[in-house]
Amino acid sequence: MTLILQKNLPAISLLNEEGIFARISGQEVTESLPTLNIGLLNLMPNKVETEVQILRLLDTPNFNIRIHLLKTTTYKSKNTSPEYLKTFYKTYKEVDEEIDGLIITGADVEFMKFEEVAYLDELQKIMNWAEQKVRSTFFICWAAQAGVYHHYGIDKHMMKKKLSGVFRHEILLKDAAIAYRLEVENLVPHSRYTELHYSELLNIPELEIISVSKEAGVYLVSSRDGKKVFASGHSEYNAETIKQEYFRDLKKGINPSVPENYFPDNNPAKRPKAVWRKHSQQLLSNWLHFYVNR
Repeated sequence: MTLILQKNLPAISLLNEEGIFARISGQEVTESLPTLNIGLLNLMPNKVETEVQILRLLDTPNFNIRIHLLKTTTYKSKNTSPEYLKTFYKTYKEVDEEIDGLIITGADVEFMKFEEVAYLDELQKIMNWAEQKVRSTFFICWAAQAGVYHHYGIDKHMMKKKLSGVFRHEILLKDAAIAYRLEVENLVPHSRYTELHYSELLNIPELEIISVSKEAGVYLVSSRDGKKVFASGHSEYNAETIKQEYFRDLKKGINPSVPENYFPDNNPAKRPKAVWRKHSQQLLSNWLHFYVNR
């Protein structure tokens, strides 16, 4: 497998340090493998960190994966320089190759109503474009809620307190392609204040609820045709991402609860482990094999 990335992208060296090989766009790739063009619409504040998290999960032996980093034009990032975005990112209209699969990340706009988000109109245009032109779209966390709202009219709901930690989930539809080789019970990290309600999703005949958690609620939902996969958790997170968020909130004086089932012995002084990594790799591999490569 070869990840095909833009020259000088910082994620290349970071991935290489982990033993994940990446080639620069234009270099020779393994011709015996099919090449999939994957768009990554990165809405997260820390672009580089999110790039590495997502690209790590696309490390699969059966494809060459050419990555197209995508941005919106209706919002200026406060955390990423314009030069970085100009160098490495394009709008979906500027991509000159057919996109096979699209990943849309979460975003730090959870307390806003969807209509209050500056780039919502543009995001909806991108989702409409993907519905027509892309084989399958994978929506993460807030993007999953925005996607369900746009396509099916179901709104998110505010929870009493932030859901933070690593939670056990049950696969309800074991025969679903996206659930192939996933453990019947699997661990997934969550970090959010809002949720989608099971009862409301159940009323949409076009959707299948794949996986749920007693503590974290609905986790994985798919359209029956596989063109849209919605994941409420952050399976892409590094081992210490939730730790960083926890101490950030402490510093802000928010007084957050200790993330559940995350720190060893529930002790924030101890280093957490990415016990969800096997699940995450299999999940994205299933998406690529069964929904994108068709």
